[in-house]
Amino acid sequence: MLNNARRFSGGLFCTLLIATLLLAVPAFAQQKNEQSSAPGTQHLFVTINGIRLHYVDWGGQGEVVLFLGPLIGGAHVFDSLAPHFTDRFHVLGLIRRGTKPSATPPSGYDTGTLAEDIRAFLDALNIGRATLVGYSIAGDEMTRFAGVHPQRTARLVYLDATWDRASNRELAKKACAQFDIPGQCEPPPQSSVSAIILKEAEASDPDYTKVTAPALSFNVMYRSSPFLTRFMDAPTRSKLEARWNTYDRFIVPRQIEHFRRDMKEGHVVELHDTSHSGFMIDPMQQRIIVREMRRFLLSE
Repeated sequence: MLNNARRFSGGLFCTLLIATLLLAVPAFAQQKNEQSSAPGTQHLFVTINGIRLHYVDWGGQGEVVLFLGPLIGGAHVFDSLAPHFTDRFHVLGLIRRGTKPSATPPSGYDTGTLAEDIRAFLDALNIGRATLVGYSIAGDEMTRFAGVHPQRTARLVYLDATWDRASNRELAKKACAQFDIPGQCEPPPQSSVSAIILKEAEASDPDYTKVTAPALSFNVMYRSSPFLTRFMDAPTRSKLEARWNTYDRFIVPRQIEHFRRDMKEGHVVELHDTSHSGFMIDPMQQRIIVREMRRFLLSE
């Protein structure tokens, strides 16, 4: 089994204050929607609770590994990652409600309902138990699922997905009150489905104490604010550096501490020299993820 922590060289800081979370959604996600998937991939639909959801089948046989995507981009963000596991597993990807081409119903975007969508999806495909792999906000949904349906959960893999959203929101309020930085503290728009899902997820931090399945968490580690640029004026730079030293640099270490403390069988891999979106497209980071995931998934 993996050690509780492995370090890899690295990284840029992607500020995790709630006011900027929507900007942390992978920039490549929209491009992926316009590209073809890996050869042999099937794009299918299933109707659960009257809602038509899209899912991707990358093939393979054996125990199911189900990928769950970020706020934007659906399962397409895994097109370069998922095929690495089809030799030992049946690999699927579910696109949550509100993300095209899945349906966008008027409600049901709270974490509990999204977790039950996972259960209904497994039921519809006659899948008794699955390993869940969640990227970004999907970590909230699969943590809730695993806590409510432990018998349906084989393992959990978090791809930079162990965020304490309620605590971060409160931290963001303090940071923005102390450091008034133009462009950094404006609230995200509330009308989009992504903003609604994010707001619903901020109701509480994830509860790992109810999870009994083994869990592996990849956490992107940061050194400085990504908003620092060569062309930034001195006062703004000074504020960003002060906010980093006062608030931002503590966010990820505290989330890792929470995960290690409350997850019964949790393991952490730290990723450096990358960002929340960058590690999903960087070949070097992908090699680390594939190697560590295979070691974890194939361990006894």
